[in-house]
Amino acid sequence: KLIDLTQMLKRRKKLFSERNAYSLLTGITVKQIINNIMSACSVNKQLFIKDISDVKIENIAAVIKEYKLDVIGTLSLNEAQVTIGGIEVEDFNDFLMSNKCNDLYACGEMLNIDGKCGGYNLMWAFCSGILCGNSVLS
Repeated sequence: KLIDLTQMLKRRKKLFSERNAYSLLTGITVKQIINNIMSACSVNKQLFIKDISDVKIENIAAVIKEYKLDVIGTLSLNEAQVTIGGIEVEDFNDFLMSNKCNDLYACGEMLNIDGKCGGYNLMWAFCSGILCGNSVLS
Protein backbone atom coordinates (compact mmCIF):
# COMPACT_ATOMS: atom_id res chain seq x y z
CA LYS A 1 0.00 0.00 0.00
CA LEU A 2 1.42 3.35 -1.05
CA ILE A 3 1.08 5.96 1.68
CA ASP A 4 1.56 9.70 1.54
CA LEU A 5 4.84 11.09 2.90
CA THR A 6 3.00 13.17 5.50
CA GLN A 7 1.13 10.07 6.72
CA MET A 8 4.40 8.14 6.90
CA LEU A 9 6.07 10.88 8.96
CA LYS A 10 3.08 11.06 11.32
CA ARG A 11 3.25 7.28 11.74
CA ARG A 12 6.98 7.52 12.48
CA LYS A 13 6.15 10.25 15.03
CA LYS A 14 4.00 7.74 16.91
CA LEU A 15 6.49 4.88 16.60
CA PHE A 16 9.58 6.87 17.58
CA SER A 17 8.03 9.51 19.84
CA GLU A 18 10.77 9.38 22.51
CA ARG A 19 13.68 9.82 20.07
CA ASN A 20 15.22 13.14 19.12
CA ALA A 21 13.67 15.15 16.31
CA TYR A 22 16.37 14.30 13.78
CA SER A 23 15.55 10.61 14.17
CA LEU A 24 12.28 11.29 12.38
CA LEU A 25 14.15 11.16 9.05
CA THR A 26 16.82 8.61 9.98
CA GLY A 27 16.76 5.80 7.43
CA ILE A 28 14.93 7.98 4.91
CA THR A 29 17.90 10.10 3.89
CA VAL A 30 21.47 10.87 4.92
CA LYS A 31 22.52 12.96 7.91
CA GLN A 32 23.60 16.01 5.90
CA ILE A 33 20.21 16.24 4.18
CA ILE A 34 18.38 15.66 7.47
CA ASN A 35 20.33 18.61 8.92
CA ASN A 36 19.37 20.80 5.96
CA ILE A 37 15.69 19.84 6.06
CA MET A 38 15.35 20.26 9.82
CA SER A 39 17.19 23.56 9.69
CA ALA A 40 14.95 24.80 6.85
CA CYS A 41 11.91 23.84 8.96
CA SER A 42 13.34 25.41 12.14
CA VAL A 43 13.20 22.14 14.07
CA ASN A 44 15.34 22.16 17.19
CA LYS A 45 17.66 19.12 17.54
CA GLN A 46 16.83 18.88 21.22
CA LEU A 47 13.12 18.26 20.63
CA PHE A 48 11.61 14.83 20.98
CA ILE A 49 9.71 13.62 17.94
CA LYS A 50 6.50 13.62 20.00
CA ASP A 51 6.91 17.39 20.44
CA ILE A 52 6.89 18.13 16.71
CA SER A 53 3.44 19.44 15.80
CA ASP A 54 1.43 17.88 12.98
CA VAL A 55 1.63 21.23 11.17
CA LYS A 56 5.44 21.05 11.42
CA ILE A 57 5.35 17.43 10.17
CA GLU A 58 3.37 18.65 7.14
CA ASN A 59 5.96 21.40 6.63
CA ILE A 60 8.81 18.85 6.79
CA ALA A 61 7.04 16.68 4.19
CA ALA A 62 6.57 19.69 1.92
CA VAL A 63 10.26 20.65 2.20
CA ILE A 64 11.30 17.06 1.39
CA LYS A 65 9.04 16.99 -1.68
CA GLU A 66 10.56 20.23 -2.98
CA TYR A 67 14.16 19.42 -1.99
CA LYS A 68 16.57 19.83 -4.90
CA LEU A 69 20.07 18.44 -5.22
CA ASP A 70 22.57 19.60 -7.79
CA VAL A 71 24.82 16.79 -8.98
CA ILE A 72 28.29 18.29 -9.31
CA GLY A 73 30.27 15.14 -9.96
CA THR A 74 30.94 11.61 -8.84
CA LEU A 75 33.22 10.01 -6.33
CA SER A 76 35.91 7.46 -7.07
CA LEU A 77 35.25 3.83 -7.90
CA ASN A 78 36.29 3.00 -4.33
CA GLU A 79 33.26 4.95 -3.08
CA ALA A 80 30.80 3.30 -5.51
CA GLN A 81 27.76 1.54 -4.14
CA VAL A 82 27.22 -0.47 -7.32
CA THR A 83 29.50 -1.07 -10.26
CA ILE A 84 28.87 -2.94 -13.47
CA GLY A 85 30.82 -5.63 -15.24
CA GLY A 86 31.98 -9.11 -14.48
CA ILE A 87 32.00 -12.52 -16.11
CA GLU A 88 29.25 -13.01 -18.70
CA VAL A 89 26.26 -14.87 -17.27
CA GLU A 90 25.86 -16.82 -20.52
CA ASP A 91 29.13 -18.60 -19.70
CA PHE A 92 27.49 -20.30 -16.67
CA ASN A 93 24.75 -22.91 -16.31
CA ASP A 94 21.65 -22.79 -14.10
CA PHE A 95 23.74 -23.95 -11.13
CA LEU A 96 26.30 -21.17 -11.72
CA MET A 97 29.01 -23.58 -12.87
CA SER A 98 31.16 -22.44 -15.78
CA ASN A 99 30.29 -23.88 -19.20
CA LYS A 100 33.98 -23.57 -20.08
CA CYS A 101 35.62 -25.06 -16.98
CA ASN A 102 34.03 -27.84 -14.92
CA ASP A 103 33.79 -27.26 -11.17
CA LEU A 104 34.39 -23.52 -11.51
CA TYR A 105 31.53 -21.59 -9.93
CA ALA A 106 30.85 -17.87 -9.74
CA CYS A 107 28.29 -15.87 -7.81
CA GLY A 108 27.38 -12.36 -6.72
CA GLU A 109 29.30 -9.47 -8.23
CA MET A 110 31.71 -11.80 -10.00
CA LEU A 111 28.98 -12.16 -12.64
CA ASN A 112 27.83 -9.37 -14.93
CA ILE A 113 24.56 -8.78 -13.09
CA ASP A 114 23.59 -5.52 -11.43
CA GLY A 115 20.28 -4.29 -10.13
CA LYS A 116 18.84 -1.10 -8.75
CA CYS A 117 20.00 0.09 -5.35
CA GLY A 118 17.76 -0.96 -2.51
CA GLY A 119 18.91 -4.45 -1.68
CA TYR A 120 18.57 -6.08 -5.10
CA ASN A 121 22.33 -6.58 -5.48
CA LEU A 122 22.62 -7.91 -1.94
CA MET A 123 19.74 -10.30 -2.55
CA TRP A 124 21.44 -11.55 -5.73
CA ALA A 125 24.71 -12.00 -3.81
CA PHE A 126 23.01 -14.02 -1.05
CA CYS A 127 20.84 -16.15 -3.34
CA SER A 128 23.58 -16.87 -5.88
CA GLY A 129 25.98 -17.68 -3.03
CA ILE A 130 23.52 -20.20 -1.61
CA LEU A 131 22.97 -21.70 -5.07
CA CYS A 132 26.73 -21.99 -5.64
CA GLY A 133 27.29 -23.54 -2.22
CA ASN A 134 24.53 -26.07 -2.74
CA SER A 135 25.78 -26.83 -6.26
CA VAL A 136 29.33 -27.48 -5.05
CA LEU A 137 28.03 -29.81 -2.32
CA SER A 138 25.81 -31.86 -4.66
